[in-house]
Amino acid sequence: MNRHGLLDRLGRGLRALGGVAFESVSLGVLSLAIAVVVWVIVTNSEDPPQPVDFPNIAVDALSVPANYVVSGKSVDRVTVRVDGPSRVVRKVRAEDVAVRVGLDGAEGDNPEQEQINVTRPLKVEVRGLKDSRVQVSADADEVKVTLERQRRREVRVQIKETGALPIGYEVESLAVDPPRAIVVGSPRNVASVEVVAADIKLDGQTVNVSPSVTLDPRGAAGNTIGGVKVEPERATVNLKLKQNLYPKQVAVVVSWRGRPKTGFQVTSIRSDPAFVTVVGPLDQINNLTGVPTDVIDIEGAADNVARPVRLQLPPGITTTRENLNVVASIGLQGQRAPGSIGIVPRVINVDRGLTPTLVTPIVAVSLSGPLAEMAQLRTTDVTVTVDAGGLGPGTHKLEPRVTPPATLQLDAVVPERVEVVLTRSGLTPAP
Repeated sequence: MNRHGLLDRLGRGLRALGGVAFESVSLGVLSLAIAVVVWVIVTNSEDPPQPVDFPNIAVDALSVPANYVVSGKSVDRVTVRVDGPSRVVRKVRAEDVAVRVGLDGAEGDNPEQEQINVTRPLKVEVRGLKDSRVQVSADADEVKVTLERQRRREVRVQIKETGALPIGYEVESLAVDPPRAIVVGSPRNVASVEVVAADIKLDGQTVNVSPSVTLDPRGAAGNTIGGVKVEPERATVNLKLKQNLYPKQVAVVVSWRGRPKTGFQVTSIRSDPAFVTVVGPLDQINNLTGVPTDVIDIEGAADNVARPVRLQLPPGITTTRENLNVVASIGLQGQRAPGSIGIVPRVINVDRGLTPTLVTPIVAVSLSGPLAEMAQLRTTDVTVTVDAGGLGPGTHKLEPRVTPPATLQLDAVVPERVEVVLTRSGLTPAP
């Protein structure tokens, strides 16, 4: 705020003092009044008021007469407004706000009456707030409270099991201490209580336990009855278990039948997962080493086989898996076999004017490879050449070059050298 604005607000503040003339008051009083006005103006300009609403604040009853319970309130929840400097109000939290109604002396001169109706003012406060500039108010000034003489009734305590025990366990005995409890409250609420429930969770339990649990008053439909106190508030549930089924990890045995295509053989059998946990009676589990699967037919297969199959569990045996399916894989590989074939070598790159004559007419080529291919191998599938390039007339021993099919392996060539006679065209080589 600029100086002119401040002076203007100061002038308005002075005029608000009631038009008192400066000459009719002492200098000290005038100075104090000016200081107060300036402080108010500066404070409000730097930290202006800001209201904050806190809705749905519960109205708590205090000093309820002995042997009575609150059965109704005309206002159960209110909205509280906290108004003051924004810097202060911003620090207030909903849990700091309390709304109460005092009921001390509500029974008056007749403490034996069955029902009491009183109207009392609401008391609103903010815990920890001491700033006098803050104002706190509610959207209701008073509340009508109905009190009823409390009733007490003994009901049985009923154990409520929640969840499920792990596979293989069952409840041998279940008891609660105390077996009965007292419910205290208004006549209507107490009459609505059917049982007091003691809940115990069975999930994951494998040993005997005796937990202390909260007792919950419930109606015939299983709903919780409000406005009722249970005496005692807690009970001890004694749970005793017994194990009649036992877990064991066993191998998955992939079952298959049939013969793969000629020349192929089974090289691997796998399952994913390779092991499963089964559960059953001890005598059966002890004798169980594996669980078979559905049968996979590999008749005529020439490639790996992989498919989902179902576990075939023996009677009385279960598994911890969510389903009984596993993935079975059967690996196939072509069988390898050796063999040999006789090939007439072909002379290549013979110089012009020369004629080749083979002294070694046949070369024995030893090969190995998949059985199916070896069984169908023909002489036209393998080539054997000898290179006479650059050679003149005469007898030459040349290394044969063998080219087998790409899927076969060359093991040996006999002989290692091929004898070739080169003669001039028209001449017959000497015997």
